[in-house]
Amino acid sequence: MRRTILSSVVTAALGCAPAISAAQAPFDFDYVASGPTGARPALVFNDGKHTWIQPVAGKEMEVVGMPSRRSGPYIVVPGLPERILVSSGGATGIIARASSAEAWTPPSVRCESATTYVSFQKLRSRPDDSGERTIASIILEARRAERIVVTGHPDSKSKTLAENRARYVRERLIDAGVPDSVIEVRVELRPSPEREAKIEMKMPCQIIPDAPRANRAEPVPAAEPAIQTPMPDDAKAMQAAPAGASGQPPAPAAAASAGPFAMANAPAHEVSATDEAPPAQNDPAKSTPPSATFALRAGDRLSHALRAFLALHGVGLEWKAKYDLEITSDTEIGGADWKKTTAAAMEAAGFSAVFVRENNIVYVTDQPGR
Repeated sequence: MRRTILSSVVTAALGCAPAISAAQAPFDFDYVASGPTGARPALVFNDGKHTWIQPVAGKEMEVVGMPSRRSGPYIVVPGLPERILVSSGGATGIIARASSAEAWTPPSVRCESATTYVSFQKLRSRPDDSGERTIASIILEARRAERIVVTGHPDSKSKTLAENRARYVRERLIDAGVPDSVIEVRVELRPSPEREAKIEMKMPCQIIPDAPRANRAEPVPAAEPAIQTPMPDDAKAMQAAPAGASGQPPAPAAAASAGPFAMANAPAHEVSATDEAPPAQNDPAKSTPPSATFALRAGDRLSHALRAFLALHGVGLEWKAKYDLEITSDTEIGGADWKKTTAAAMEAAGFSAVFVRENNIVYVTDQPGR
């Protein structure tokens, strides 16, 4: 990780300093900035009351996780925080006092985006039943998105049809409480055999709480060893272990009765989204534990169904597989606990699942040979 020391030698570069009386203490430039080049500011200092951050010319930058405001070329943060996280162009950097131990702690920030496809009736500007369910499933995410791009696709070269499809999705999102200002509508004239509209959502960057170093990755039991895939803190992530490796019997539910037959030959949809389920709201010590039975309903996407199931257990999902599957028949997969159920369902569908305890996320990837 690159670091830039911002010291008093850069005072000459201060082209338009904030209006502060000469009677106040001199500016303090004793800061260090680390992270990718694009996520490091040109200048950081404080005036004893506020911290002033000047982004590199032509670069948009935002402060993550704390209040800030714009003042001329500066981003102004109230007070003198020991550490400030910033985001620029999807990259994350950290600003800290050079004398602080926080200066050398890498930032833990997640900036997410999600892509979803809404299917429509043939030559119509209204979604089919599956498309309506898809829109309903993303409402909560859409309400917290910073930016949404809806791209309409026609069945044939019809600009009007593409516009109407994109407009329909936009109006549905607005009716559900999504601010009009964050939605952009686009048209793609190239025909789509899937008769769809594409929804791309950029989520606000979030600070991930630092986990104790004692925590380690805990694999989801699977019927076969899963492949190693890149993921956050890969050195701590462990390979998914075979079912029964810990001396316990495998999940009682037979995955073969659900996955391969329920999802075989289902339409595949390319996935570029990373999904995070909200934390469970109920206190496990004071309420009935959620069911370990995974219900699959015809017409749903596998990733959407799994995300909802994991949310009941306070666990997030990052879908790293290249394709998603549409479920073609109703079925249920049961297990001794949610981990065995998840492993059984993903194994049946031809995917691998790994649970990383450190950030409470299940990662789903393609299995070898797919």
